[in-house]
Amino acid sequence: MFKGKSNGMTVSTLLKEQVKPVLGCTEPSAVGLASAYAFKTLSEKKGIKPPQIDRIILTVDRNVYKNSFAVGLPRTGSKIGIDIAATLGIFCNPQSGLNLFSTISKNDFKKAERYRLYYSHSGSRQEK
Repeated sequence: MFKGKSNGMTVSTLLKEQVKPVLGCTEPSAVGLASAYAFKTLSEKKGIKPPQIDRIILTVDRNVYKNSFAVGLPRTGSKIGIDIAATLGIFCNPQSGLNLFSTISKNDFKKAERYRLYYSHSGSRQEK
């Protein structure tokens, strides 16, 4: 078995440590996770609650945009897209990592649909 030069870690050990199962596609999950951490920070530092948020501004790499633009999100009744991933993130626990959508409820989804998302990719800005 191949062993790395720096610490003797086997490829098998590396894969077991780094490869984790994720519910759904990783790009929308990463977008949701970024929103979840941003909201957690606002909540802890400024006392912000979801009703006080009037919009979410999201800037992503064109590849993240492409890979999450038309992807279905788990537990949403086949809703798709980066916009719902970003807005759902504020209702999720960031400690769940990329599996943060595994705990969303229909109520969370209804609340998330109220938000406007402003996002940009590759230099263009769009409003949804």
